[in-house]
Amino acid sequence: MTAMPHTTTASQASPSSSRAVVTVVTVIDFAYRGDRTTETLKATMRALATQDFAGPLEFLLVESSDRVAQVPSELTQILPSLTILSVPSSISYELMNAGARAATADIVAFVDGDCAPSPDWIRHLVD
Repeated sequence: MTAMPHTTTASQASPSSSRAVVTVVTVIDFAYRGDRTTETLKATMRALATQDFAGPLEFLLVESSDRVAQVPSELTQILPSLTILSVPSSISYELMNAGARAATADIVAFVDGDCAPSPDWIRHLVD
């Protein structure tokens, strides 16, 4: 496993007010030392890639800086718009807060790395 090409640090991540397209929903998957495996993480990314919501989406995976190099490199093949956010902490609520601060959308949704949301999850969230 290697570091992701779209990796950024928490200090580099900031909402952009000059975006041409307004992101409607930011989905944050936070990683912490739990039961997450490479396969469950890939399943989560596949489920997010199949969302039937028509609006612009932002996908962030927040991982502690000591573990970001262990994130499977094929995740961006599954979900090309995925951005990996490296955070100095490994405490789950700090990972979630860092993701929320980096989000550019008004609606922020969190999903655990061992969950596979149904294809209509985001659409129902927004409706």
